[in-house]
Amino acid sequence: MLFGRMGPSLERVLAFLMTWAYLGLGGFLGLTARQRGKLTAGTLVWHQPAPLRSRLIVSAAVVVLGAIALASYPSMTGQALDGLLPTPAALASTLVLSLVVYWGLPHPAQAACGETGVRFGWRSCFYGELDSWRLTGEHLRCCIAGKWYAMRVPPEAHAALRRHLEREAGSLESEFSDRKG
Repeated sequence: MLFGRMGPSLERVLAFLMTWAYLGLGGFLGLTARQRGKLTAGTLVWHQPAPLRSRLIVSAAVVVLGAIALASYPSMTGQALDGLLPTPAALASTLVLSLVVYWGLPHPAQAACGETGVRFGWRSCFYGELDSWRLTGEHLRCCIAGKWYAMRVPPEAHAALRRHLEREAGSLESEFSDRKG
């Protein structure tokens, strides 16, 4: 029973639909950004996964706040807000879906470089579209639309990555690099 014992009022139905529409839009945008990033980067040479710690902290906060909201939720009998609030089951399912969408979204610290391009969180770019790039120390740094992004790349992956970068965007290499020879 999603709308409680009194049945759905127009306000409750609209609130329910808007909440799920926002979650659906967020999920769609997240999946679109991930798919575009995969297509842009191509076969991966190296990737830097999202930090698990920050995702777990946000998830724990949502679970705790959800538990507090559900524990202090007014009973469904005789409350003045009865016609305006969703049922506890609807609230809990919305929180669970929110967490699923959150875990599916690209994380700003997530990065990957492939045979044809790079992706940093929500942004992705083909090597030929970069403003410039440099491979120094343990980092690949790329300038996309005037902003520099960096990802850790172990030295053993540098040779393969440099081949792809030089083939796709050799003229865009920045003057500050560890290039030898």
